[in-house]
Amino acid sequence: MTSLTALALDAPWFELTKFYRRICWLRSGGHGRAAETVKATELAAALSSIRRAPDEPADFEARLRALLLAEEKRIAEAMAFVGSLAPMVANSIRAQAALPSVGGNAQPLPRPRSLAPPDIANFIDTMLSQGQPG
Repeated sequence: MTSLTALALDAPWFELTKFYRRICWLRSGGHGRAAETVKATELAAALSSIRRAPDEPADFEARLRALLLAEEKRIAEAMAFVGSLAPMVANSIRAQAALPSVGGNAQPLPRPRSLAPPDIANFIDTMLSQGQPG
């Protein structure tokens, strides 16, 4: 699998995996038409670019199948994770919404002081006036 990982990190292969991942994601979300558009345009262009490369690996088709299968598995696992995480997030949001509000008497927060540094003359005057009784 190391050679597959190294191959996937090359720029054209990275683009290919990115497009195929998007296709898988679109299909899993029920957007088959959009997935086919990406497949026919961006994925096809990425495949063409790799096939035209002078250093195309001898086992190109086997590596391509392995890469696409790995991306399908990756998206399936991500969808399963999202499916298990979504109810927990929804419960957390509902719990936050159920908390009592601060009330209608809340005062607005005071405006922050200027973050700009004071000019040096005023700073010196302030320091001198603090040292004098009075």
